[in-house]
Amino acid sequence: MNVLFTSRSTLFTQPGGDTLQVEQTAKYLRDLGHTVDIKLCGERININDYQLVHFFNIIRPADLRLNIPKQIPLVVSSIYHDYSEYDKLYRSTSSKLLYRLFGKFGLEYIKVNLRWLNGSDTFPGLKFLLSGNRKSIKALLKQSQYMFTTSHQEAELIEREIGLVPPYKKVNLGSEHISVSPSSSREGVLCAARIEGFKNQLNLIKALKDTNIPLTITGAAAANHSAYYEACQQEAGENVSFLGRVSKEELEKQFGKAKVHALISYYETTGLSTLEALKAGCNVVITDRGAQKEIFGNHAYYCEPNDIASIREAVETALAGESNHQQWVEENFSWKKAAKEISDIYQSLMKDSTT
Repeated sequence: MNVLFTSRSTLFTQPGGDTLQVEQTAKYLRDLGHTVDIKLCGERININDYQLVHFFNIIRPADLRLNIPKQIPLVVSSIYHDYSEYDKLYRSTSSKLLYRLFGKFGLEYIKVNLRWLNGSDTFPGLKFLLSGNRKSIKALLKQSQYMFTTSHQEAELIEREIGLVPPYKKVNLGSEHISVSPSSSREGVLCAARIEGFKNQLNLIKALKDTNIPLTITGAAAANHSAYYEACQQEAGENVSFLGRVSKEELEKQFGKAKVHALISYYETTGLSTLEALKAGCNVVITDRGAQKEIFGNHAYYCEPNDIASIREAVETALAGESNHQQWVEENFSWKKAAKEISDIYQSLMKDSTT
């Protein structure tokens, strides 16, 4: 089957968890015999070259601007985030005011247009400008024949906020891409993520300040978050090391050395670095925001992202605990299995479209 994967224009220039999800899903679908092209928003696409379109990241509906004929099924991987807690608490004064005036979807609409105006993203399209963010997401879901999520919580959030959920299936992400040879002696804490307020590195640094717990932070500052990165550097004590964006091999090395991985975000769908850390033999500290408890259950230590004492307590408990999560990850999180589940849905939709 000829399949088009499409997503945001910055998928590779500003990589995130969705980048890995797109690449790995495409890889394992190709192993099943599908032809998968990855085309980004703004690229020239001949839609008639494809039998099915798969769009990633519905929180950015402006990134799908294709006129898809009715006979070509459209499916989406939702990757639906809720930024509202962070927006209300920690955005700049102007952003907080905009949130109060226009709400979650109004603020997202403004951010899309600001990214276009400052040149960091492409023109969102006239249809999006006239419809706004929420209506555009709803129209996208109405057009979609199927949706893939990584949790039931995600689908429930979409239903609550958008009022529409197409037929969907929960499909776990995979872990085959990570390969780690654990060090004979592990120590300290690793945080592997883009550096931005939403990922909450600053509170992690504060929680471990004036301790002898080594904290290693990998990842570059997210676009438009250089001031936050500088605040993290200013707050950091001698126990904190910033490595910047690192190679896959170096990241695997860091996973192998750390006793604990901490990703105390204000929201995550899965949190791929948490999954990678568990497979690498780390204990993990996360929050209960989003679908984290549904996905990781008792395989994680939990904290409150706004509570410095809670973060420190969770990290210290995790440092003292034993880690035995690798087998659970390998049995439950497989790109190969995910691709098979997705392929089965593709085949079902193609049969329906020809009857």
